[in-house]
Parts: sequence; C-alpha cells; structure tokens
Amino acid sequence: MNALAIKNLCKTYERRVWLGAPVRKEVLKNVSLCAGKGRVVGLVGESGCGKTTLCKVVLGIEKPTSGEVVINGVNTARLGTSGWKDLRRQMQVVYQDPYASLDPRMRVREIISEPLDIHGLQKDRAARETFLRGLLAAVGLEADALARYPHAFSGGQRRVSRSSIRSRKAAPALRTEHHASSAASTLPRCIRPLGVGAKRPTDRLFGQSPGLV
Repeated sequence: MNALAIKNLCKTYERRVWLGAPVRKEVLKNVSLCAGKGRVVGLVGESGCGKTTLCKVVLGIEKPTSGEVVINGVNTARLGTSGWKDLRRQMQVVYQDPYASLDPRMRVREIISEPLDIHGLQKDRAARETFLRGLLAAVGLEADALARYPHAFSGGQRRVSRSSIRSRKAAPALRTEHHASSAASTLPRCIRPLGVGAKRPTDRLFGQSPGLV
C-alpha cells in the first residue's frame, strides 16, 4: 500500500464578477501520483502551474473539486474535523523561508510546545522538558536555544522548524517542502533531510515518511 496516493485530482477556482458570469480557473486537472514510504516525489514546473495548490489540497488546506487523496489508506474526503486533526499530527509543510514559519514574537520553547498543546501530548512538565531538549539535540541545537527568539539564529531557523514538526510525531506520514530554485540543485538538498540516502542519525529525522518537494 502506498503511503500517499492521489487519483484524478482536480481543483478549479471560481471568482464572481459584478453583473457577469463567474470566472473559473482550472489549476489542477486529473493529477495522479503515488509515493511509498521513504520515497520523495519532486514537483517541478514554472511559477503558477499548480505545485503549491496540489500540496495544499493534499494537506487539507484546500478542498479538491474532484478526485481523491489517500494517505496511509485513509481517504481524506471522508474525514471530519476530528479525523483531520489526528491526520495533521502526521503531516507538515516545511517552508522555503524559515522566517515565514517561525513567529518572531515567540521563543523556541513556545514554538515547539505549541503542537504538543494542540494535540494534548507530553502534558507532564518534567517529561515535556526532557522531550523538548531531546528534539533540539536531534537537530544539533543546545538546550539553551529554548529561551531564544528566532532572530537570534543564523542557519538554525531551519532546524527549529524541523524540531517543531517532529514534536507532532517521530515519523510523520507526509511532509511537503517548498523550494524556489532549479530542480537540479534543489532535489539533492531536499532528499537528505527526508532520510533518503542518509548516513547520520539526524539525517533520518523524518524516518520513512514520503515527501513532496
């Protein structure tokens, strides 16, 4: 069974205009793809071709016009609010710009703790502290980083983002990552964080989760 299966996915946006017929724009048309555990699927195309829209539909941010998305055997079209909440513990977007995903007003401790609060995880105070320190250690950051703000980091912002993602679950079912550069230079850099061909334990931070890049 594929960890991710997309079948005949379509997405059309409709914009109503004053005293005129609605204007429709078809962004996705009959998109189908599959990804097994530990596999990476690269979506390459010009700006505006629908890459981001596809990721948003898969993550449940946007609703498809037709077609289906199946994650670990679960058809997302049949999920209600509670079902989506459980599934979202297993998926996350990694943004191209770390500043876009880290609230500059929050300390690292708050950023990483937020998913735990939302999903009711690690409620014991001492156990949570140990858990948070372990997450930072897994991405090569010292424990004192918990008290710092995102602007205090240089290249560490990306690693804070990874810690926040891993706080949901050790091996998410799906990860999407956005990059704005040529495919030839981007894919090798994206594959290693996803655990494909990794040689170090920290490179396998996301276990065998499939990825859309």
